[in-house]
Amino acid sequence: MDKLSGMDASFLHLDTPNVQMHVAFVAVMEPGATPFSFPALSRELAERVSRIPALRRKLDPLPLDVHHPAWIEDEAFDPIHHIRDTALPAGSDLDALGDLVARIDARPIDRTRPLWELWIIEGLEGGRFALFFKIHHALADGVSGARLFSRLFDGPEAAIDEELGMVLERPKKTALFREGLVARLRQPKLIVDVAKKAVRGLRDIVTRRKDPEWEAGGTPLVCPRTPWNATVGQRRDAAFATASFATLREIKSSFDVTVNDVVLALASGTLRRYLDAREVELDGSLLSVCPVSIRTEEHASEVNNLVSAMFTRLFSEVEDPGERLLAIHRGTQAAKWEHQTFGPENLSGLAELTSVTTLGALASLYSKMKLADRHRPFHNLVISNVPGPRETLTFAGHRVRQMHCMGPVMEGAGLNLTVLSAGDVVGFSFHVDAELVPDVHEIPSLFADSLDELLAAARAYRAAKAARKEGDDTVPFALAAFAR
Repeated sequence: MDKLSGMDASFLHLDTPNVQMHVAFVAVMEPGATPFSFPALSRELAERVSRIPALRRKLDPLPLDVHHPAWIEDEAFDPIHHIRDTALPAGSDLDALGDLVARIDARPIDRTRPLWELWIIEGLEGGRFALFFKIHHALADGVSGARLFSRLFDGPEAAIDEELGMVLERPKKTALFREGLVARLRQPKLIVDVAKKAVRGLRDIVTRRKDPEWEAGGTPLVCPRTPWNATVGQRRDAAFATASFATLREIKSSFDVTVNDVVLALASGTLRRYLDAREVELDGSLLSVCPVSIRTEEHASEVNNLVSAMFTRLFSEVEDPGERLLAIHRGTQAAKWEHQTFGPENLSGLAELTSVTTLGALASLYSKMKLADRHRPFHNLVISNVPGPRETLTFAGHRVRQMHCMGPVMEGAGLNLTVLSAGDVVGFSFHVDAELVPDVHEIPSLFADSLDELLAAARAYRAAKAARKEGDDTVPFALAAFAR
């Protein structure tokens, strides 16, 4: 990994008083044979985090801020500054846990130390407790963050921690300044190169969209305004839901789509129910931004940010859940082509090529002037699907009941949905601005209704296809879209 952090550290400058660019992970733990003991768990966690080089890194600003800060090893690293405990009232439920972890997540991380915190939270019903891992997006994206969090649990992988980020020696300030200055001087040419690629990609997309048969991908700044699309404040809340991975696969197989399509359809159905209950009428489809990993096999073990973004319509105006899913599938196919045509690396490249002071100033100005209230939303929400561990995890004899990932709430979009699979349980996390979505804890029940509805549609669709295949012409198509 280069000494200069580049696009990793650019996420640091997107922080404002109202937006903290954190990625967080929650594991709800079942009580094991050994009674819960914070001192014992804390000692074990301290030993495990100390073996992971990436968790010993901190950012060191370059002289005169000539470039993004550099990653160096914290020579004074001590887990005591990062591992903390707190307790909910005995017998608390997941709503109380969501409220607590969202409030913890909203607080800035000490930038003079490695950019993470690990909390042990007691007091959940049934003798359960939770592990809450909070890291800055400058340190890791969702994929590498999930790998870091998983490495804290029991298993053979715990012995290979050297893969998770090399230890970086502290370079001389003069060398860093020289390297940063050279990188800054190269930027004008790089900006021109990135801009040329982006313009070529946009031209090809515009040409393709002229075809009336083409199902266009999502377009920013043309989506409807919702109650959560406004300037965000500092208060946060979160709610959790789960689904069986087997159920998602059944829906996927029935409609011959992807699991990610199913996730988007569930989000669309849930938000339709939420808005309908509040008598909110939309003048178009909801639009999501889906972070896309551009991590190759070569970079699989690195701890950094390798993400781009894809705009995807949720077809929330389509009433039938099955037709909505098939429309989403067609839309995401188009969105993937447009994303590749534009160039996945261009968005991240532009972030890396923007100066430290410019990024911070723009983010701060946009927030202070409440510009999100003055134009159509860039997008309605972020929906991120993060692959997690394939097996059920344990920690010191305690089994993981469910696991969730919380993405950052962005300015102008006070609702983030992040999905994390762990074993056969898929965790859905609704992380929100508490003022814009004051009733987030009603969403999990709406999600459950949407899941039941989509599963029923999948089974009816599969049965109709099977009957038609057997030559039974008296059975109608389950969906009008099936005729396409």
